[in-house]
Amino acid sequence: MRSHKTSSPRCERRSKRFVEPARTATAPTSGIEALRLQAETARVTGYCGCGCPGIGLAADRETAPQSAFGTRLVVETHSDPKDPEDTLWLLLWTKDGWLSYLELAWISEAAPRLLPPPESFQLFEPPFEGGSRVNRPR
Repeated sequence: MRSHKTSSPRCERRSKRFVEPARTATAPTSGIEALRLQAETARVTGYCGCGCPGIGLAADRETAPQSAFGTRLVVETHSDPKDPEDTLWLLLWTKDGWLSYLELAWISEAAPRLLPPPESFQLFEPPFEGGSRVNRPR
């Protein structure tokens, strides 16, 4: 992941645009409120090195509380295109209870270059309880 020291206004708008839907998601434990507060202060810290629109995130640790979620996938959503080959998944990760990465996954051959609009995704609860699904955040 490439990183930079400051985020541009465009990057800040992008992070808020995609982290904000997490505020309406449900989660299996009370850590969601901390993530909602973190989303208010989230900033882009870097980009995926492959060229996809994945972004590293960091919340202001002085004004937002740490979530009880630890390191795991906290929000999973997908698009519902007419062609299933065009399906995209948007995944929000935490590391040690802090928002850390917004990942875009796809099955088509070409990696998307931009994050689609938030309204193209459907929020749902992850199909697992208590973070038992084994995935490694970036």
